[in-house]
Amino acid sequence: MEIEAIKVLLEAQNNSFKSALDFIVEQLNSRIKATEETVRDLTRSLEFSQAEVKDLQSQVIELVKKDNINKDIMETLKRKICELEQRSNYQEDYNRRCNLRFSGVPEQRGGETWEVTANTVTKLL
Repeated sequence: MEIEAIKVLLEAQNNSFKSALDFIVEQLNSRIKATEETVRDLTRSLEFSQAEVKDLQSQVIELVKKDNINKDIMETLKRKICELEQRSNYQEDYNRRCNLRFSGVPEQRGGETWEVTANTVTKLL
């Protein structure tokens, strides 16, 4: 009977190991499924992020192009403003050429004409 008892004990031990291994396999399968789901979620998230990055890169390229165009326009406008300021200054200087003031020469009321002014200056010289 000892062999029968050993067989029974071995069978019990075998069943115990089998149930322990089944439990471990079940736990591992559960963890593997959770890991696979996490990997799928991360893959989707990465694909979405990559698509957003591509969109943002194309927007940046477009904005850089527009910025360069705007810089060119600003430079052109700055040159035009400078040119117009020079022309305005020249015009103001040109208009003031006839506006001479002499100290010590009395001004007449009611304004002066060119002839009166020319005669007064000629007398003084």
